[in-house]
Amino acid sequence: MMDKLNAMRFSGDPDFDYVLFIRNHHLAEIELSQEAVKTLKSDSLKQMATMLISRKQTEVDKLEDALKQIRPSRANQAFVQAQNQKLAAMKLNFQAGTLEKKLTGRVDDDYAIIMLEHQRDAVDMTQDYLKYGQNQTLRALAQRILANAQTDTEQLKALMKRV
Repeated sequence: MMDKLNAMRFSGDPDFDYVLFIRNHHLAEIELSQEAVKTLKSDSLKQMATMLISRKQTEVDKLEDALKQIRPSRANQAFVQAQNQKLAAMKLNFQAGTLEKKLTGRVDDDYAIIMLEHQRDAVDMTQDYLKYGQNQTLRALAQRILANAQTDTEQLKALMKRV
């Protein structure tokens, strides 16, 4: 994910950049969940991972349609600053090994921990987008993505208590 994130070239346009970022973020989540389904022990976590794969793929399809229809237009400096702060925090978190320090070596717990971090990043970037984005169709999709990420976070926390 970090390699793809580092390779991305943002335009400063909130609508275009959000679609680009969240699409790649979802693709990373799909890949992670597909691998996790093969090794998870908890049936509940497997079901959640399978559901996430399906929902994220549907959202990716919508995001790819949006990418075909929009082009970067205006840079919004406030959005660029907020986006850069979030991206820098993600990179620092990754480079500092903060996530790895939380991992337990137990596949179910580790998947949930990674997904909680992943959902938090999606929430942060989506909240920033909703402050600055103008495209009403994308804003509606972002609101659904935000609501789903918040629900997924609560479900993951509940499942972690049971695992």
